[in-house]
Amino acid sequence: MQTCTVCNRSFTQEPHIGRPTVTCSTTCQRQRKNAQSKRSRQRAAAHGCPPGLHGTMTGYSHYLCGCYACLKWAREYKAERRRIRKEASND
Repeated sequence: MQTCTVCNRSFTQEPHIGRPTVTCSTTCQRQRKNAQSKRSRQRAAAHGCPPGLHGTMTGYSHYLCGCYACLKWAREYKAERRRIRKEASND
């Protein structure tokens, strides 16, 4: 018997090749992955955006950078997405 790292329920694991699972269900697995991603983004934001990533998707979304270059990238990207959606809905 193993204990789920998310909900602390006991579960049995089917024999398989690879690392043993640490979650009891796909729901717990998703919650664990989301928490890991959130912690990773928080660590990245605390360190700040590296100089080479300003004005990129990674700088804006992962490092949560709010400099002029990153905000400009986001504004242009979102405008382009809106334009594409509008053209698709008019067809």
